[in-house]
Amino acid sequence: MDIQVLYEDNHLLVVKKPPNVPVQADASGDEDLLTACKRYIKENYAKPGEVMLRLTAKAETPEACEALMAPLFWDVRSRLGDYLYGVDVGSLE
Repeated sequence: MDIQVLYEDNHLLVVKKPPNVPVQADASGDEDLLTACKRYIKENYAKPGEVMLRLTAKAETPEACEALMAPLFWDVRSRLGDYLYGVDVGSLE
């Protein structure tokens, strides 16, 4: 999958989510946006080791945003376990 990069620097990657593409892996087996972004970073920056990504959402209210993110957050947390860090922080630094 080719991703449309809207902005990138050495700490941030902003992409446009294509329609009908899952944000994370699901039962369909289709390539997901998170995996495509990780591959993009690894390939374009020859980054060895870990790739750090932040999951975000946009909604009308903070509550609506939290409702959108909750299922994704718990799925990511269950998959990554101790490798997940920086939860609910304002900065990656």
